Amino acid sequence: SDLSLRNMRELYSNLNENRLQEKFCDVFVKVENRTFGCHRIILVSAMKYFETGKFNEGKKEEIELEGISADGFEGLLNYIYTDEITNVDNVFDLLKTSNLLIVKRLADLCVEYIRANVNSIP
Repeated sequence: SDLSLRNMRELYSNLNENRLQEKFCDVFVKVENRTFGCHRIILVSAMKYFETGKFNEGKKEEIELEGISADGFEGLLNYIYTDEITNVDNVFDLLKTSNLLIVKRLADLCVEYIRANVNSIP
């Protein structure tokens, strides 16, 4: 229904605002030279990669990810926290990041976008 969709969008918006202001962040993910404040429960819920015990429960911690770009990780976080792809300029970084961190829905969307725009992507 429209009400539940509106509630879901409001929830996404609040979660994203908290992330951007680093409120309630209990995990800090370092990628290249940037650090991103995140919420462990969101990462574990959204990315299969983090289901395999990468975190110590109940402790604030910092982890480092290698093999992906900071821009790709930022795009993935934006997608997870907003359910929107906000920048398609880095679609190949986004695809690589979503494949590595096992976010299948985002990877599928990236492939779909690439197929539909194969002649116009630089």
